[in-house]
Amino acid sequence: MGRDLEQALAAGDAGRARQLLEGMDRQLTAGRAEGAQERALHDDVRTALGALTRGSGGVDRAALDRVVARCRAMGQTGHHE
Repeated sequence: MGRDLEQALAAGDAGRARQLLEGMDRQLTAGRAEGAQERALHDDVRTALGALTRGSGGVDRAALDRVVARCRAMGQTGHHE
């Protein structure tokens, strides 16, 4: 998902970025985000998602960049089912 999120951000597609973050949040919540990497990723996903959904149009680029970096480090770069 990291690659998909990175592409959405590069295209300026906040709607797609929000969709991806919401999907990641659901997956991490369902999986109970075990392990330090998963918990850190989940924290960053929620931070980034919160910035996108506040209605102010705000984007926490640092959190989004951390999500992408953590996904890449965890090997989650491609499309998911």
